[in-house]
Amino acid sequence: MLDTHELSRRAGSMRTHSATVQAPSDLGTAVIGIPEGSDLELDLRLESVMEGVLVSGTVRGIAKGECSRCLDDISRELTVDVTELFAYPERAAASAEAGDTDVEDEESVLEDDMADLEPSLRDSVVTALPFQPLCREDCPGLCSECGARLADDPGHHHDVVDPRWSALQSMLESTSVSDETKES
Repeated sequence: MLDTHELSRRAGSMRTHSATVQAPSDLGTAVIGIPEGSDLELDLRLESVMEGVLVSGTVRGIAKGECSRCLDDISRELTVDVTELFAYPERAAASAEAGDTDVEDEESVLEDDMADLEPSLRDSVVTALPFQPLCREDCPGLCSECGARLADDPGHHHDVVDPRWSALQSMLESTSVSDETKES
């Protein structure tokens, strides 16, 4: 929660706010995210506008997860821009009464001059995370046959016989076939 009480309701008033807060739970995806309780650095600007308080700035944190190809642990610094308008309660109520269709159903509203930044942080951070994080751009991943790390053994391969030719392969390997049959 961010206190906007010191910011007057006169349009044009502005103040900055810098803080380090603890990351909330579920700030990421199943593959990568910012761990709960880790530090998030907020560098924000609060501006009083006619409709409410405009909060804009950056959020920095360390995202941790695993490479989507080789499953190694990865850690990336993440810097995300955040912008959210928190409407004054009376403005939001007046817009709702007037049937304003431009007002979103989930509009952010100040409650007792406090702005709840968590939903805005979650929306900004989660959408900025990579969909398929990689430890490096050219990560070769894992062998599809045995699961070996291909980065450790670049020449790794398996001799796979096409199942359509397996009957012929078994004929050549059979010891019961005479040398004359093999030659013909």
